[in-house]
Amino acid sequence: MRQVWRSVCVVAVLSLLGSGAAFGADYSVAGIDNPALVTHCLTALRQAVSGDDREGVAALVRFPIKATVDGRLRSVKNKAAFLVQYDAIMTEAVRAAILKPEHGQLFVNSQGVMLGDGQIWLGLVGRSVRVIAINN
Repeated sequence: MRQVWRSVCVVAVLSLLGSGAAFGADYSVAGIDNPALVTHCLTALRQAVSGDDREGVAALVRFPIKATVDGRLRSVKNKAAFLVQYDAIMTEAVRAAILKPEHGQLFVNSQGVMLGDGQIWLGLVGRSVRVIAINN
């Protein structure tokens, strides 16, 4: 199932490349007019993940959020539920995608800002940028 999902994501990303998706520091296509918001969120997320600050990671997530837990896609409704399932949600691959430095620029489209191969998506929530999707 994971392989199918990853294949679907790759196809979706490739199709978006021809339809206005962008790589770069211009996040306006994602509705983010201030690039510093992305930088701030990404820096805080990397610090929290590298320091195993689970509360700090949870503070950067928009709830509810969908994530795979025990092989099933589930809706994680709040911070408390996220913290209970943290290890199952924030897998090694997800943490690696967050901690991996960009060699170039981040992929951006109307859905948000992507980290890794789509493991993490950031998006505008109110006046700040938050984690809006976790694909583990």
